[in-house]
Amino acid sequence: MLKSFFTVLLLVFLALPILADGRTIDITKLGNVNGRMHVSGEDKPYTGKVLFHYPSGKLRQEAVFVNGKANGPTTAYYESGKKWMEFNNKNDNAHGWMTKWDENGKVVEKTYWENGKKIK
Repeated sequence: MLKSFFTVLLLVFLALPILADGRTIDITKLGNVNGRMHVSGEDKPYTGKVLFHYPSGKLRQEAVFVNGKANGPTTAYYESGKKWMEFNNKNDNAHGWMTKWDENGKVVEKTYWENGKKIK
C-alpha cells in the first residue's frame, strides 16, 4: 500500500511541469538530441504530452515527457479507439503496473515493471 502511495506521489510530482506548461505535440515534430527529445529549433528538451498516430490518423498512443524523456503515464489504443495498454514510464523505461486489455475491454495481462525490466 505504501509503495502505491509513493508511486502516485511520484507521478503527480512528474506531471507538475506538464500541468504548468500544457504542451501537446505529435511525435513527428520531435527529434532525438543526445538521448532526449527536442522540438526542432528549441534548445531545451521537450516537456509535455506526446501523441503517436496510426497511418489512418487515429490516435495510437499518448505519453508524458519530462525533460525530453518519457516520464509518467502512457496509454496506447487499438485503431478502433479502445484502450489497449496503460503503464507508467520513468526515464524512458516502463515502471510500475502495466495493464493490457483486449478489444472487448477485458484485462488480458497485468505485469509489474521496474526500470524497464518485467518483475512479475
